[in-house]
Amino acid sequence: MMRICCHESRPALLAIVLTIIASGILAGMDSLGKFLMRDFSTFQVTWARFLFHSIIVSLLFYGQGLRHFAVTRAPKTQLLRGLCMVGINTLLYMAIKTVSLAEATALMYLSPVLVTLLAGVFLGERILPRHLLAVAGGFIGVLVIIRPGFHSFEPALLLAFFASLLLALYFLLTRKVAGVDDPRTYTHQL
Repeated sequence: MMRICCHESRPALLAIVLTIIASGILAGMDSLGKFLMRDFSTFQVTWARFLFHSIIVSLLFYGQGLRHFAVTRAPKTQLLRGLCMVGINTLLYMAIKTVSLAEATALMYLSPVLVTLLAGVFLGERILPRHLLAVAGGFIGVLVIIRPGFHSFEPALLLAFFASLLLALYFLLTRKVAGVDDPRTYTHQL
């Protein structure tokens, strides 16, 4: 009889739990952002988002030494990642001020599609037919949610699309620095 050690499945279970928690936090941040946009400007909400992120991450890493998250071997790439993240949040908050959170979020789900398409160009990765099939499925899913042509076009949807494009670039840049910097560096640089 084969016995599976419980320790082998712990990292996978932890990854699943952390992904669920992170998804809930991101959904909560977007909802809170939409709520705050009624009384505050886009830039105030974006600034507050990054302020609280910096405080929380600094507290999590407190005592581990500043060099782990303040020093980078790829400063230009990290700066570009940071600018992408500011752009993503600013554009998304500008979009959800006008359009529904569901529509803006659906457009943000284009980013994995865009990452797959752009990974071949920017990272030199090979895109297989099954990847293209998954891209087509993801794109169809986004179209089902936003239903183009069934309501009047809202220009703010373009803001969400550009946020999705920046998110794809952010993911590609993160992949680029993944082997260069300590993971805590790019967590704090978020």
